[in-house]
Amino acid sequence: MSTSVKISSESKKRLEQLQAMLTLKLGRKIPQHEILDALIKLGTSNIDDLIKYFSKLKFPLSSSEIRKVLSLPSDWGVRTSEKEIDKVVYDVEAQI
Repeated sequence: MSTSVKISSESKKRLEQLQAMLTLKLGRKIPQHEILDALIKLGTSNIDDLIKYFSKLKFPLSSSEIRKVLSLPSDWGVRTSEKEIDKVVYDVEAQI
């Protein structure tokens, strides 16, 4: 069974380059669908690397990045309980 998947023209170009490199190294042409199948298998077996690739945050955070994150909260002068926060965030009564 085959399914069409849309990719950018840049990704298509890179897939063709990868196919050409594999052809040179292996001495035979690997179909693009087999290359994509292999890449998906590699991605699922290396999920941590894939998560790092797509992650916007780079870990561990530097000291300056940690200070920046910790400076974000501000005191609005309103006392809020954990129960109220759970109600707003999760729309449920907290089970404390």
